[in-house]
Amino acid sequence: MLASLLITLLQAAPDAGVATLTWDERSAVKLVEGQVARLVLTKPPSRLAASDPAVCEVQSDKGGALLLTARKPGTVTVALWYGVAFRGLQVEVAARQAARAPALDAGASLFTWDGEHGFEVPRAVDFVVQGPGGLEKVSPGSHRRCVMTSIGNDQLRFRCDEAGPVTVFLWYANSRRRVLELDVSR
Repeated sequence: MLASLLITLLQAAPDAGVATLTWDERSAVKLVEGQVARLVLTKPPSRLAASDPAVCEVQSDKGGALLLTARKPGTVTVALWYGVAFRGLQVEVAARQAARAPALDAGASLFTWDGEHGFEVPRAVDFVVQGPGGLEKVSPGSHRRCVMTSIGNDQLRFRCDEAGPVTVFLWYANSRRRVLELDVSR
């Protein structure tokens, strides 16, 4: 019988992710640097080990739970033993913020996005939106209105030549999805 995991985030940074996840035992658990996750196991392992504690520290907690503390970017395999049976849990830690080239956003207006609420932006002007770190994928919902480029894992550069609403779909570490709604002024 395979053990299933429930992941609850503790003391996570505001941009660190969702409150709970379920591990499907096939995909990696994705964390952001500095994030702490508590994995509640249906059955406590008899033994565990992490391949690189400098990347992600793993500790046993009460009731068979595990505490994962993401220390620095990288990938760790956590070995979980259940008697003679063995399960591997892969943990991927993303950097909180990637280095960015200052030349790409030089001279552009900077807007800070809280990850929740949309806002109004100027038409026919280059601007940069600074959002939560850990950005992995971007997809424009209305790409005819704006041209956009990602800068690192926490900024998007835009130029919107048409007025009206713009929707952008964003995927972050931990497979969380957010929607950025912009209203391009006339």
